[in-house]
Amino acid sequence: MTRGQPIRVLVLVEHRMVREGLSILLDEDPGVQLVGAIADPTEIVAACRSGPPDVVVVDLEHSGFEGREIARELHQNCPQARVVGVSESDRPNLAVRAIELGLSAIYVKTEPSEELVSLVKRAGAGETVVPAPRASKERLPEEAGRLVLERLTPREREVLQNLAEGRGTAQVARQLAISPLTVQSHVKSILEKLGVHSKIEAVTMAFRHGLVRIPGARASGQNS
Repeated sequence: MTRGQPIRVLVLVEHRMVREGLSILLDEDPGVQLVGAIADPTEIVAACRSGPPDVVVVDLEHSGFEGREIARELHQNCPQARVVGVSESDRPNLAVRAIELGLSAIYVKTEPSEELVSLVKRAGAGETVVPAPRASKERLPEEAGRLVLERLTPREREVLQNLAEGRGTAQVARQLAISPLTVQSHVKSILEKLGVHSKIEAVTMAFRHGLVRIPGARASGQNS
């Protein structure tokens, strides 16, 4: 993308109303150029060839997005494009999926619509809001990492690890034999101590600093 030019965006969303709504939202911004809006993943090749996008907005609840097929198609056919995922809710396992699929960011539909435009622009500028495993090698100095770890109690680290493994509040409560309200209290404390605003940010930050393990993702410091 040349400086000063609008970010070229392709929308891949299964449901028509959501697809059209996101398309209108993005197309109204002067810094964004909508190059296509498709529902079927099989249309990716044609869409990328007709007008290579800088950013692809993908619905993570797409019925065809269970595996890594769509992500692989995008990386193969739109190799320069950054991918922004769209989710119904702020689930902790979104961080796992983001890391596994190499997403640049995740937009949760409960957030203000302006946030999606912001994430698309940040992704188009080359920023990774949700870090991928390779980025996790850029670890903080040992002293800074230890200070982050020391902010959390042993129980809070247990809760954070369970969130990293994709468990929701009720599942974490059962796993640790505590009440859901206690889990929510620990999550609130974790967010405050780490200076983040969501469970997704907490998990990805902790992964980068080596505080948690994410199943299927390469741990910090390991070679590719």
